Formats: sequence, C-alpha cells, structure tokens
Amino acid sequence: MFKTVLGITIHVRIKYTGHAKEKIAEREIPAKLVEQAIAKPDIIINAKFGRKIAQKLVKGKILRIVYTADKKNYTVITAYCAKPERYGVKK
Repeated sequence: MFKTVLGITIHVRIKYTGHAKEKIAEREIPAKLVEQAIAKPDIIINAKFGRKIAQKLVKGKILRIVYTADKKNYTVITAYCAKPERYGVKK
C-alpha cells in the first residue's frame, strides 16, 4: 500500500495480528476498506500504549482501525464499525 505524508508518497506494509484477522473476518470488514481507512482516514486519533485509531465514515457508520505504526510498517490490532454519534461524528 502507498501512503502520502507531507506530499511524499511512501510504500508501507500492513500486517495483521491474529486477533485482527479473526475480528475482521467475524465482522465481515473487507481488507480493502481497512487499507483505505489507514491510507486516507477522516481523522487519526492517538490512543493508549502508542496506538493510533484511523477513523473513516463508510456507508453511514464509522470504521475504526486500531493500529501501531513505524516508518514503513502498520500493524492492525483490530477493526470495528460503530454508530457515528458514539464518537461525535455527524453523518
């Protein structure tokens, strides 16, 4: 996957933890949506333990991807959908 940061496009690798693979499959979230949310999120939120949350509005729901990142690797920890109002987002 490619990501543009400060006008520079870089190639990044996305890895999934076992938990992430299980939950993404269980919740029927397409991997392409996970990658799109990471590449072009509506917002990125700093979370506990150095994690980040990429958040994107998709079909009236908020897709949230919890991940860690270094310069060239993103490790997805989990992904889930939620009602926008839960996180103060307007549809």
